[in-house]
Amino acid sequence: MRDMHARRIVLVSLVGFYLTTIPASAQTAQGWEFQWEQLRMDVKGADEHAGDVTKISHVQTFSTPPQITDRVTHSPIDLNMGAKNAFRAELKHRGPRFGAGVGGWFLRTADSVSGHVSSSADVRTPTSLSYEANTVLMWNELVSGIQNDLEPSGMSPVDFHVSGRLRTFGADAFALAALSATDATRLDLIVGGKVARVRTGQDQDMQLRAFVLNAFRPQHLNNNISLASTGAAKVDGVGPMVGLAGRTTWRRLRLDASMTESLVYGSADQSGTFSDIDAVTLAQGPAGPFNPCPLALAPAGCYSVRSDWDFARSEKVLIPVTELQVKVLVDLTRHVAVGASSFNSLWSSVPAPPSFTMTHSDAGPGLDWEFGQRSLRFGSAGLVVSVGF
Repeated sequence: MRDMHARRIVLVSLVGFYLTTIPASAQTAQGWEFQWEQLRMDVKGADEHAGDVTKISHVQTFSTPPQITDRVTHSPIDLNMGAKNAFRAELKHRGPRFGAGVGGWFLRTADSVSGHVSSSADVRTPTSLSYEANTVLMWNELVSGIQNDLEPSGMSPVDFHVSGRLRTFGADAFALAALSATDATRLDLIVGGKVARVRTGQDQDMQLRAFVLNAFRPQHLNNNISLASTGAAKVDGVGPMVGLAGRTTWRRLRLDASMTESLVYGSADQSGTFSDIDAVTLAQGPAGPFNPCPLALAPAGCYSVRSDWDFARSEKVLIPVTELQVKVLVDLTRHVAVGASSFNSLWSSVPAPPSFTMTHSDAGPGLDWEFGQRSLRFGSAGLVVSVGF
């Protein structure tokens, strides 16, 4: 243990000696510099609450007086655009008074949730009767129980799947003007422009199976029901950018920081589709064979139905973008430095994918789409490599 402690003291001493032996004049704020940042980035604001798994329990007691107890519980179906790998790169040149550069970053992330929800059979005792109905609340509509005589509960299970995706790209071109400069510090004014792109989307679907024994004696009714929606938003824009960048050095250590504000003007396209499919067939048994409905049984309800509702909208948008960077680097050589970085970006008022809402208004069911805007907050930390030449 003493030897390990002694080795640690020697190692710390060597690191301290390494960081302090090269004078500040080895650091330079002028010339060409390329930086690559490997980031672990998280995004807030893109997560969606897609619905709920809903459990409805009913208990009836045969007492005097009789009593009925109902309970409804909701378990949320949420997407989580967790941390993903991203990168940022920048190339710039600083002169004694002026400079210029380009930079950009990219993130691609997605998430999905799947589930199977079923109900149990009724439970009857001499003193009570209890049953439960487990289903899914989606599109602001609680899916009603569908008869399925093959299930112990007599109700069809529900299979659901929800997925979301996000792709973001930002690129900057800028000029630098030194507001103050010394051997160890420099403060620059940033003036330039930003090109931005955002692609977001969300898909939701659920599957149910209705099966009615002897509905068309001696054959049975089989109905594979599919409800599905897809929504997407595409934003492309360009706009001016202004900010400040600072650098301070101490021997081999260097601290870089910058903050920029951009106002991106561009076009946004929002689109969505909702489909409701009832694929009705005649079944000779639970596993088939399944045959198309004959025309003669159409008046009795033996026919397939497909309904589609589409939505599309385009508009001009104005999106403020605020970005903050902080980097701490250590010079390994006169031209190569490595360190840690933090990059944060806030995009305000970004158009979101439209959401389908099932309604029962006078206009007719399924004709409503909800659309709006959201703020996207990107936060990251990572490693940076800087090469000067």
